[in-house]
Amino acid sequence: MNKNIVLLGSSSELASEFTNINSSNNIFQISSTGVDLKNSNNLLINNYIDDAEDIVNFISKINSPILIFFNGYLKENRPTQEPSFEQISKTIEANYFVPYTVTNKLLENNVSIKKFIFISSFAATKVRYKNFIYGYSKKLLEESIKSLKIENFLIIRFGKVNTSLSKGHKNTVFDLSKNQAAKFIHSNFERKSGIIYSSKFLYFISRIFLITPNYLLKKFNI
Repeated sequence: MNKNIVLLGSSSELASEFTNINSSNNIFQISSTGVDLKNSNNLLINNYIDDAEDIVNFISKINSPILIFFNGYLKENRPTQEPSFEQISKTIEANYFVPYTVTNKLLENNVSIKKFIFISSFAATKVRYKNFIYGYSKKLLEESIKSLKIENFLIIRFGKVNTSLSKGHKNTVFDLSKNQAAKFIHSNFERKSGIIYSSKFLYFISRIFLITPNYLLKKFNI
């Protein structure tokens, strides 16, 4: 049976790739840019926070959808790139405030959701100097979502997914292409609630990071 899948932040590269490999499912797109208003499956908004009620109304008309939050923003890569105050604000808004606010609104309005899926990051494992604001916002999202006591949710921690968002960041052994990351999301709809990593190796590295002093991570720009 075809699934109803709602993509928030659908104009992102990863969301677009996910759409391409899910032609057999019913895809509904919500974005502040880049969606076709002529398609009744799409909703174009100006601002996720200001238009939260419109988002709730749109989703409430879809039968038991799976929601995937692709919203994300990354503009720091210390010591190469320091974020401005505006970029820091956008980082916190996109990675934390938008998905948390929309989720909370849906719960308050008792909208029937089959599953909430949040795209997170390895950076949430341990906040570090290299991408402190980004990692902090992802970690804050994860903790806030768990506090909402959602019946069925999934948090996916990826390493580096090769998109324009990660351009200029060091390559790693657990890098994924957009297609690989999209396929991973697609194949994990039925996973139990909680946090999962895109690979067992990434999970193993995360355990090492947790016991590694921050000054060493900073010294080696990790």
